[in-house]
Amino acid sequence: MFSVYWPTQGHTRNVTGESTFLLDRQLTKPWDAFVEYAAIFRRLAAAALAAFWDSSKLAKQHQIDFHVGVGLSSAAVDHLIGIGYSFRFQATRH
Repeated sequence: MFSVYWPTQGHTRNVTGESTFLLDRQLTKPWDAFVEYAAIFRRLAAAALAAFWDSSKLAKQHQIDFHVGVGLSSAAVDHLIGIGYSFRFQATRH
């Protein structure tokens, strides 16, 4: 995927491009694994990183995610680690 956005920094806009490449594999019914490469391009610097994601579906509308990653360029963070929880609201039809 490739995207371009214009975040406001100070009183100016900074045009930023981002490209990502993702490989996904279902390990078991509730467990998925992802490997992702992301590159962020700004006017003054470019950053690249690689990350591994693991997610588990706790219930039909609940999921927990774990991820770790490493920076691949000097402008990227050295490493990252995180955990997340997601849930979905769904409107019912009568």
